Amino acid sequence: MAIVTRISRLFSADVHAVLDRIEEPAALLKQSLREMEAAVADLRRQLQQREAERSRISQRCAQVDQQIEQINQELDLSFDAENDELIRRCLRRRLLRQRQRAQLEQQATQLDAEIAELRPRLATRSEQMTELQQKAALFDIPTPESESEDADTFAVTEADVDLALLRELQQRRTS
Repeated sequence: MAIVTRISRLFSADVHAVLDRIEEPAALLKQSLREMEAAVADLRRQLQQREAERSRISQRCAQVDQQIEQINQELDLSFDAENDELIRRCLRRRLLRQRQRAQLEQQATQLDAEIAELRPRLATRSEQMTELQQKAALFDIPTPESESEDADTFAVTEADVDLALLRELQQRRTS
């Protein structure tokens, strides 16, 4: 049995060595970067959608508040005219708007919670992506174009260092 175990371990080790040679670390890192950027872009899109929806709800709340104010003015007129039918209609309309307003507030609260959860997740993922881009820069692996403006500001490539060196040399020669 010991011979079979040793042969299977040897075969397994050879297979792993072949797989290690087949896999290119640069390709794996590039794929990881693409996946990370897709995840960050998706989180950013979700956050923007939630914020846009929150803005629409705020606008709708303001409209409902104006409608309630208008109904209150009509209700005052109805009471002045002592018209019970108009009073009932105005009260019905106001109750409907108040319930609509409460539902909008509930939606806004839910969106606020989702936004509060998405922001730190996006920040964490962006930081992780920046770290991964910096690691890729250490291996001189070109990173795919990023949608994040601030993620690229921290990555320094060898080309950046070479250009900075040339500028410094040029500046010192002219001084």
